Amino acid sequence: MIDHPRLLALGFVSPLWLWALGGVAIPLAIHLWRRQTPRIERWAAMQFLRSALEHNSRRLRLESLLLLLVRCGLLALLALALSEPFQESVSAIAPGARRTHKVLVIDGSMSMSARQGTESRFEQACQKAREIVEQSAVGDSFNLCRIGSASPSIIIRRPAHDSADVLREIDRLPLLDDWGDISGTLRQVGELVAEIPPDQSAEVYILSDYQSTNWSGETPAQDAQLRQTFQDLASRAQLYLVGVGGNSLTNVALQTLQVPDLVAFTGRSFRVDVGVASYSDQEETRTIEVLADHVVRSTQTVTLPPWGEQRITLNLKIPEASSSVVLEARIGEDAIATDNQIRRVVAVRQSLDVLLVDGRPSETLEESAAGFVRLAISPGSGGGANSTAPGSLLQPTECTVAGLSQVDLGRYDCVVLCDVAGLGEAEVSRLTAFANAGGGLVVGLGDQTEREEFQRTLGAGLCPVEVLEFADHVDEPVHFETRDLDHVVLAPFRGRTDSGLSTAPISRFARMKPRPEGNWQVVLPFTTGEPAILERPQGRGRVVLVTTSLDDSWGHWVLWPSYVPLVNRLLQYSLEGRLRSDPVTVGTPLRETYPEPVEGTVLLPTDKSVAALVETTGPETALFWPDTGLAGTYQIAAGPPVNRQKTFAVNPDVRESDPRVLTVETLRRSLLAGTAFEWVTDMRAIARDEEAQVTGQTTYARPLIGGVIALLLVELLLAWRFRWGALALASVVCGALLLWVTT
Repeated sequence: MIDHPRLLALGFVSPLWLWALGGVAIPLAIHLWRRQTPRIERWAAMQFLRSALEHNSRRLRLESLLLLLVRCGLLALLALALSEPFQESVSAIAPGARRTHKVLVIDGSMSMSARQGTESRFEQACQKAREIVEQSAVGDSFNLCRIGSASPSIIIRRPAHDSADVLREIDRLPLLDDWGDISGTLRQVGELVAEIPPDQSAEVYILSDYQSTNWSGETPAQDAQLRQTFQDLASRAQLYLVGVGGNSLTNVALQTLQVPDLVAFTGRSFRVDVGVASYSDQEETRTIEVLADHVVRSTQTVTLPPWGEQRITLNLKIPEASSSVVLEARIGEDAIATDNQIRRVVAVRQSLDVLLVDGRPSETLEESAAGFVRLAISPGSGGGANSTAPGSLLQPTECTVAGLSQVDLGRYDCVVLCDVAGLGEAEVSRLTAFANAGGGLVVGLGDQTEREEFQRTLGAGLCPVEVLEFADHVDEPVHFETRDLDHVVLAPFRGRTDSGLSTAPISRFARMKPRPEGNWQVVLPFTTGEPAILERPQGRGRVVLVTTSLDDSWGHWVLWPSYVPLVNRLLQYSLEGRLRSDPVTVGTPLRETYPEPVEGTVLLPTDKSVAALVETTGPETALFWPDTGLAGTYQIAAGPPVNRQKTFAVNPDVRESDPRVLTVETLRRSLLAGTAFEWVTDMRAIARDEEAQVTGQTTYARPLIGGVIALLLVELLLAWRFRWGALALASVVCGALLLWVTT
């Protein structure tokens, strides 16, 4: 490459010092101020001196002007030296050449963790990005972006001119386990390109493996939107697609980990379902291990057909009692290691605690409003108050309405109100907080239910319905309508005509009109069309409203064989919010709400503990953590006075498990059809069309300082002995010219 030193681009490190060039006017002003106009006086003796004065006047004026020029040059060189000028040499003549603004977009999603040989696709992309920066010209500016669903997508937002800073940010760029949000990232890239000044050319480099799922819209509308985004981007910048990774790999991924019962009872077996998928052209055999709190509890070998999926079922048993357990399924290592593990947090109980609030407390089954519910969920108790059956999964405890205020609701998973009257605002508020925290609330009516009181207490918030009337059907009882049993609570009754659900007699019920804000769903209607059982979400919990009584005062349905399974299903369904801890996908913020002010910490998968973010809404406080870019377990620990921990399982997005990549031909036919772009695999092949390559940089601060010192000495010599000063000035000028020619 031949350099042309005279084809230079001049710049200044500190251009503000150029204002000091105005100091050149100082010696000029002093010279003009001291200049005097002589007054001519005719004197005979002066005639003899006139010829001598005229002979020396030209020499004096020349000396004065030369001294003035030296002093002005001295100040000018000093100002230029302080501004630190530099010049760039270029490789070829480039008329109208402009500096280039480069936007580097690096894919940092999970599929980029696939390893081919000793390097991952992500490491290859970062290396290519480094080459782009290192080969760029001095004066080019950069933005750095990351493709992913975790925030932030823009790493360097303000244009960076120091290549060393950009290289450091590339080295620090994280490889996370999230999904590559191509559309969202490119929208932000378009906003960055729109801010580039018009005097700079723009280049966008996208470095990715072009994984097939990421680079294809889920719907034709999404494809069209993404295609338009690329066309808009290419209209404002030169678009380079840098491919890494080469050919597609094979992968086996764990996709689901489910516990149908949501809870594991200590000492009892529970079912675990594991879903696994193969992304291979051949049969793949893998051994799946299921762990509970890092201890292997079960293993099973599975053979997967090419590009097939399979679900396996295992039975586990947790011998120790604890509040929760982290289940983990894992397989052997392959191209993508992250999806070889999947986790889920499962509640562990010895039993589920149910609080029965008896509106008519009595020792006898017939007179107690809660007696039949107790007998249904704990058959060995015999229905007596505060009697329990050992080994029952639901352990009931009774209290009266008056004693409800003294009960710690946090100890229970479900509260059942049996023909309750006289609830105050404090009790309703506590029940609301209980449901918001995930507890289940089941409300049954009875003879003590009054329309106005119900509307004022439960009907105002927990049960937003309008009680129209109490309908009596003593002579002709109504029954449950069983033609539609789609609700999950009714799953055990589907196809069971002998269950007695359709023939259970109801002699009295409340006709209710659900209010729209309640988001009610009818679980089971009566044959008259009115709702018999309704349910609605309340915070993380659920409210179930039975429009008849839960005992035999409003019907003999409690004596039918369908009563026991239906009551158990309603209670278990209502308290699922207490047990459910579904895993979330990487990138989903974690959040836990508490009824009082509290601070806490978050334990990350890296075993690093950080302070949780706090958000206060009224009396409630939420601890949350938005940065879930890594798969694993997170734990939010609330400090005093709550002192409670909640563990979350964060799993990778299954869309990233498919290792297939799109070729440049496929991209040209589909997503990038009609878009001008250049496909690059070798960084040396990138040609700059609008700017010559800069090959060097020369700074002139030190030579200018040397010139200042030289002129200062010349000025002193000129003022003392003009001839010596003129000789020194000639030497300085000749030396400067010689230095310019040789460099």
